[in-house]
Amino acid sequence: MTLFDSLSKIMKKIKTATPLDKLEIAIVRDSIKKGYLNGIIFAKAITNAYNNLSSSGQKEAKEAYIKLQAITNMAINRVIEGKEPFYREEIKILEDIFNKLGFDGKKVAISYVANFNVVFGLAINEELEMMKEREEILIPKKETKEAKEVAKIKDVKEEKVEKLTQ
Repeated sequence: MTLFDSLSKIMKKIKTATPLDKLEIAIVRDSIKKGYLNGIIFAKAITNAYNNLSSSGQKEAKEAYIKLQAITNMAINRVIEGKEPFYREEIKILEDIFNKLGFDGKKVAISYVANFNVVFGLAINEELEMMKEREEILIPKKETKEAKEVAKIKDVKEEKVEKLTQ
């Protein structure tokens, strides 16, 4: 039996909730583990490249990694639907994204597409989402005029309460 036949057999068993044997479990576990590890390594490389860019380069690259996340989400959905994950235009966009992040865009895009599976995509998105959250924490929020006025009113009230309690 070929590996492809084994995978087809595993999928049929999963769909019918039939228990898998030890070899089938090992195949599934290793496939998931490899996809996840490849995705995390790839995502860490993106994160490191982004962090090593100048602040002006990061502004352009931020838009790029947000596009990468969107393209990755669409690719995951297509795989789930049984379609090809990427269209030709998206591969060109991937090249541009990776160029903006400081990589050889064409080579990295080819590698990204070749390694892509649902677990790989989920791992990439997980890391990109954490990167986005870290940035939001680091960016100081601008105080609005309204917020400053509210803060002043609070200070005045606290002073009055303090005077009354003395």
